[in-house]
Amino acid sequence: MRIIEKLKQSESIDNIYFYRERMFVQLYGVSLYLALEVLNLPLIIRIKRYKKLANKPILQAALLDKTLLNLDISGLTKTEFGYSLPNSRSVDLLVYRLWHDKQLKQLLFQERS
Repeated sequence: MRIIEKLKQSESIDNIYFYRERMFVQLYGVSLYLALEVLNLPLIIRIKRYKKLANKPILQAALLDKTLLNLDISGLTKTEFGYSLPNSRSVDLLVYRLWHDKQLKQLLFQERS
């Protein structure tokens, strides 16, 4: 799955998407936000830049695949790209956008320092 597809899918509020890449699962967008807010996963948010996206800074976090599976999260389903978890909580997209912009601003500031 290409990064553009991952980012688009990760904006869905219906599921939390975990994208398997080698021994890690990656989270982006609303999925990243929900993994932190709903699941309280121990994630460190980073900025990643992709050439295909003109080096635009993207918020991303990773977790060992094994760690995710050891959490024994009810409803976690294996998919062709990694894992999916249904989200039943309502998501205020304005709150998400404010969170996203704040995280991005802080990380870009740290990157320059």
